[in-house]
Amino acid sequence: VVAFAGQEDIIDKDDKSTIFALEGRYSFDAVNLELGYYNVTLDKSNDLGGDTFAIAADYSIDAWSFAAGLSNVSPEDSSESSFNEGFINAGYAIAPFTTLYAEVGFNGDDAANESTAFAFGVSAEF
Repeated sequence: VVAFAGQEDIIDKDDKSTIFALEGRYSFDAVNLELGYYNVTLDKSNDLGGDTFAIAADYSIDAWSFAAGLSNVSPEDSSESSFNEGFINAGYAIAPFTTLYAEVGFNGDDAANESTAFAFGVSAEF
């Protein structure tokens, strides 16, 4: 279990945000499961904060790794409705600590703002 709490000054908005995160992770064999809860509150702007609940899983076999995740975002602004976001990705290890990957992400806010994004890249750790 991982927990984080913090506060940041937003200089251009003359405001402060309070951030709280709680994550739980469980691993067995080649599978990792994660659950998370995140909360952001702004002192002066009640329309920008909110709660997020998230779940994700990944699986590795040989040089391949696969992952997927979903989250539900509930804005603090009562006029805004909650929405879902998610992703799926795959990676292939081409060398130690180096992975080629592809990812598709989506935001299901509503029909007018719904979006899908694609990413391709290389991840290298030093």
